[in-house]
Amino acid sequence: MADQTITGKLVVTEKIGVGLEEPIAQLHISAATSSRVFLESGGSLLKLSVDGTTAAIGTDAGTGVPLSLQTDGTNRLTITSSGNTSISGPLSVQNTLTINGHVGIGTAVSPTAKLQVNGTVAATSFQGDASGLTGLQIPAGSITNIQLEDNAVTAAKIQDGSVGQAELAVNSVVEAKLATSAVTEPKLANNAVSSLKLAAGSVLTDKLADSAVTTAKLAAGSVTLDKLDAAAKPAGSQWVSGAAGAIAYTSGNVGIDTATPGAPLHVGSYMVVGPFAATTGTGGIDVTGPAAELGFVKRSLTAWPASPVAGDRYVWYNQSGSASLWTEQRGDLLTVNSEGNVGIGTSNPDRRLIVRGGETSLQQEGWQTPTLQNGWVNYGNTFNNAAYFKDSLGIVHLRGLVRGGSGTIFTLPEGYRPSGRELHGVSTDPNVAGRIDILTDGQVYKESGSSNWISLDGITFMARGPRLVSPRPPFVFEDRLPNFRPIVNP
Repeated sequence: MADQTITGKLVVTEKIGVGLEEPIAQLHISAATSSRVFLESGGSLLKLSVDGTTAAIGTDAGTGVPLSLQTDGTNRLTITSSGNTSISGPLSVQNTLTINGHVGIGTAVSPTAKLQVNGTVAATSFQGDASGLTGLQIPAGSITNIQLEDNAVTAAKIQDGSVGQAELAVNSVVEAKLATSAVTEPKLANNAVSSLKLAAGSVLTDKLADSAVTTAKLAAGSVTLDKLDAAAKPAGSQWVSGAAGAIAYTSGNVGIDTATPGAPLHVGSYMVVGPFAATTGTGGIDVTGPAAELGFVKRSLTAWPASPVAGDRYVWYNQSGSASLWTEQRGDLLTVNSEGNVGIGTSNPDRRLIVRGGETSLQQEGWQTPTLQNGWVNYGNTFNNAAYFKDSLGIVHLRGLVRGGSGTIFTLPEGYRPSGRELHGVSTDPNVAGRIDILTDGQVYKESGSSNWISLDGITFMARGPRLVSPRPPFVFEDRLPNFRPIVNP
């Protein structure tokens, strides 16, 4: 068959055989000595070849471009024309891998040693005695308690005198080199450091940083009074020893749970006096225990008297669920129980307020002057002007003598009005009975009577508002009525 040139598409639905009549693949090439396939672009050739002894894939001689294997459009294995091989991504070797040149792992340039690693090497073991290794460096923090097992470095590894002054430079072992608890009691035997090892003055203030030795570094009882000078104390400390084991602070403020104390003693969270704590919130003060109390001493006292009298001190305490105010000589003065009942002169109040013994006074608001309406004016002379007030029980009182008008005399403000219309009999000219009504909108209304004069004296009613639902009054005064004196402001 003569040569054929095809300028358009060639579509073959069956297998193509080159050099044989019965192909077994979509494209099957066979030759007696060597079969080759070339892919060419821009002078670069990709060659697939096979002969009797070798099968190869790569670039042809003189091509000069690298050969790459890709996945997802990314080079994973690249071989340059000079034979250098680079791998992008992890490399897993199941059997033996033999490399005659240099190996670089994580390096941006060609390796210059048999194995050059830029990064961390993790291995379960290293073979050999490492006698030929030189120039090794251990960076700060590279050996931790994970890398060094307990007792990894023992006396057998460090002979006496093996580390001398010439081997340890100044500051070679600092805080960064010794972690907390790195040197503990098992590492230093008793008397391991004696006066022969530490000469007088060998450890100076410039060798121990502030707080270098704390309670975590000193076991209980390891430093006793016989080891410390009686006058020894931290430099700049204001704490001094007082008499009978007392400790005093000579100047400045003391802060507990605060770094910026604003008072001689400043507690930043909460405070407890007693065997246990009940408060956990900021700003709380608790006194606990069988003798718990909070006392206030009279300010004028400069010392506690040998025979205190009533009023020298007041104490709040909680004996059995009730708060009581106590003073010298008199005992309990005031008690508030868990139901909110208040007792004066009694420690067991069963109502909102109970007063026992002595004279009782309640101070009331003063008389209020209304604005008269509809021609009404005060009668004058020696009689009271029209006025009203509400006492501590919520009862509104009216008084006064008026004349000359008709209908509404004045209007009471909100809070001084009844819940329903009130009808009140009053005196009117000529000394006969008249009627004043108090309406729910506050009107004080003359229903009947003379306009010559009519009296408001004696009119009282309960103001509209919340009322106690109780079969007994909300509080009781148990002294005699002649001693009960409501005080009304003039």
